[in-house]
Amino acid sequence: MRNELFTTIKDAGLLCFWYAIHVGGLHANHQMLVNLSKEFREKVLAIGDGAGPRIKGGSPRDKPKSMHVELFSKLFNHLAVFLKLHGQQGVKVEVRIDQVDDIFVKNIKKSAKEFLSDSRDPIKLKGFDTVEKKKVSQDYEIKITRPPELSFSGIVSDLNIKFCNDGLVLAADVLANSLNHLFTNRTKDTLYTSLNCKDAIVGHPLAACLNVLGESDLIDDVIYRHPKAST
Repeated sequence: MRNELFTTIKDAGLLCFWYAIHVGGLHANHQMLVNLSKEFREKVLAIGDGAGPRIKGGSPRDKPKSMHVELFSKLFNHLAVFLKLHGQQGVKVEVRIDQVDDIFVKNIKKSAKEFLSDSRDPIKLKGFDTVEKKKVSQDYEIKITRPPELSFSGIVSDLNIKFCNDGLVLAADVLANSLNHLFTNRTKDTLYTSLNCKDAIVGHPLAACLNVLGESDLIDDVIYRHPKAST
């Protein structure tokens, strides 16, 4: 079935998108952020007599990012960039996936909205005033000023998440498994290198159909770089 599927994709000239993350890289990035947060809090508490700031916030939650949400978010971002490069506007995107929980759907829609928008949802920070002994809060709103060439506003007019288990979902699973097999069976000197570049898919049967944005991913392949990757 795998070979028949790949032949069909090649004969039809279908363009395929993928995104991959090293599990070790995702964990290392999370641990780095946790350590930075801890160091910052320790420095704040060391100010003056060690009592720290007047307004104290809650302890940060040591909750790592969801691998599935990150994978979808980066894959969607690549699709949006592709549409931007080809001058598309108002595209309706349908995502076909197996049944997932509502939290996952909420998070991937939020991520897509943030990438496409030049603004962010208001942020509410809560804390405790140690002098007046009461709870306090403050709202913040972030606006991003992007040059036209980096604005993705209006490119996607609708994002529809559809739960199904049809042939397209099966084909996507087969492609994902084949890429995972390729990445996990690389030679020792390339095993921990970048996953989202031309070099990473050399040798895959659908290499000519897999869309690559440039020679490499200079952002996420660095952010989620595997700790065992050579410098």
